[in-house]
Amino acid sequence: MDPKWEDDLQGEAERNLWAALRGRSLEYVEIGPNDPSAGASWGPDRAIRASFIKAIALGEATYSPSILRVRGARITGELDFEASRAVCPLDFDGCYFDEAINFEQFEASAIYLTRCNIPAGIKGSQLHTHHNFYLDGSSFSAEVCLKSARIDGQLGLEGAHLRQGSSLVAGAITVGQGAYFSGMRAEGRIHFGGAQITAKFDMRGAQLAGSASGEALYAPRIQVHGNLLLERNFTAEGTVDLTNATISGDLKCSGGHFKKGSIGETMERCLDLARVEVGQHIYLSDGFSATGTVYLADAVIGGTLNCEGGTFDNPADTAIYAPGIKVGRDVMLTKSTAAPALDQSGFMARGKVVLSGAQINAKLDFSGGRFLSSGEREESLLGRGMRVGSLIFDNNFLCQGLVDIRRTTIEGELRGISAVDPRKIKIAGMAYRSTGDTDDAEAQIAWLVQVTYSSQIYRQLASVYAAEGDEGAAKSVLIAGRESRRRSRKKPRRYKRYTELPLKWFVNYGYSPFRVLIWLGFFELIGGVIFIALSDDMTLAPLYKGSSVSAEGSSMSSWHPEFQPWIYTADLLLPVVDLQQNRFWIPTHAAEWLSAAFIIIGWTLATALVVGLGSVFRSDNRKDDWGPNR
Repeated sequence: MDPKWEDDLQGEAERNLWAALRGRSLEYVEIGPNDPSAGASWGPDRAIRASFIKAIALGEATYSPSILRVRGARITGELDFEASRAVCPLDFDGCYFDEAINFEQFEASAIYLTRCNIPAGIKGSQLHTHHNFYLDGSSFSAEVCLKSARIDGQLGLEGAHLRQGSSLVAGAITVGQGAYFSGMRAEGRIHFGGAQITAKFDMRGAQLAGSASGEALYAPRIQVHGNLLLERNFTAEGTVDLTNATISGDLKCSGGHFKKGSIGETMERCLDLARVEVGQHIYLSDGFSATGTVYLADAVIGGTLNCEGGTFDNPADTAIYAPGIKVGRDVMLTKSTAAPALDQSGFMARGKVVLSGAQINAKLDFSGGRFLSSGEREESLLGRGMRVGSLIFDNNFLCQGLVDIRRTTIEGELRGISAVDPRKIKIAGMAYRSTGDTDDAEAQIAWLVQVTYSSQIYRQLASVYAAEGDEGAAKSVLIAGRESRRRSRKKPRRYKRYTELPLKWFVNYGYSPFRVLIWLGFFELIGGVIFIALSDDMTLAPLYKGSSVSAEGSSMSSWHPEFQPWIYTADLLLPVVDLQQNRFWIPTHAAEWLSAAFIIIGWTLATALVVGLGSVFRSDNRKDDWGPNR
């Protein structure tokens, strides 16, 4: 150290520090009580000039300390280390700094500024520490800038307080080990865009009040080679932006609270995970709450998306927006399996949940989930075109609005869908391999006929029963589908509700063709009895009057068959068969009208048989609508 320092020591604090330096005893130079909240009022006896500290840290002293430790001092003037290199680690505890600390392009072994009060903030662009950089418990009233800094050890701001008007700017920072912010309070923006964290990023219990721009944590393209923890009462009053982030471990937000706007207002994204890539799991569960939209569009998750017990509030708009999400394992929008039966703390979304185009390799589970909306005709759950391993509902599933899962492909089972109100669900084009339900075919059909009609939904269920070898159940489903189609006819084809009734009565829409024989037998019996009673009303055709009833030795014009009521009835009922009764005998009076009726009945039966069998044949050949079993 320049000899002038020894002759120019000012105050007790500097003399104590000089004495400790000479004696090589720097196990904390304690200047006074280390509560720096009132540091601005500390007198000269606790003051150390920043230039004096700098001279020691840069090795300009006669004696080079192994570490520079100061506790409870007031550092006056600007501590300017720009573009320099310290010869020892710096450790300040409970100190007050009158002016900003300049660490720009500064290189040090390690820096510890714990429980300090630094109102003017820190300038630390391109700072490089070979080990740790700790600001634990310190408070700031201006910007803390660590842009493009390189911390080879750990970065710590646990319990730090960024007062109103301050911010933490650490864009493109590189941290060789973990970054720890547990219990931090910030009333300004936290910026970690493009940061690279080699281990975990821990913000458990942090309180982020947000900034005027509406952002609480801005960290797009952050890379975390470990877990990112925003849990245990983590609170953000503004957007948490993790778009395009890469996280090799878990993203844990269980018990975290995310808020952007107030209920009743137009709310924006409170948690933005668009295009995020997570190697393991995402937890938005067990007390997680979001006021605003949780945005997961095109996110890629290697493990499970767990929302058990999470609350998502955005009643005027969308609560969860996750179109195109890709999940390697399960998506759980459920009540926790450990919760009591009457517990109402399970998954709840007030607002639309959008999963359209999602790809989920394992199960998508809605068991016990509650999907609430402002109106019964508004969509609460939109999942068109999803591809999932299995889809599960249960009796505790509640949805106030509509459920739209049209064109969804389920590689495995569809379980418990009958728990959904059939008047509120759209499933046209949905394909699955099994139902996994204990309900019999009658119960399944009773639910299905209340769903908005689509021929495919009946063919799909029938294909499942057929694949299981239950042809009877498959047939019952197809018949129910045709009946539902008939009943669903609307203008201008409403007349078909009635014209298709013969198909139902006579051949069961073509699925029971032999039923027409029963009807033929019935009408044959009725007709035979009627025409026996009305045999007096039957007259021989004029061409054959005077001819013999015996064909022996007679020409065709001199012979006619005897009237046979049973054969005559059959001749009327069989349009393409000539039994030589209807040609020779002409009905009169009441028999004339009844004969006409039996001819109509015969043609109706024949038409029903042909049309019914034709429609069944066409349905069997429409394989593209049958689903994965066909």
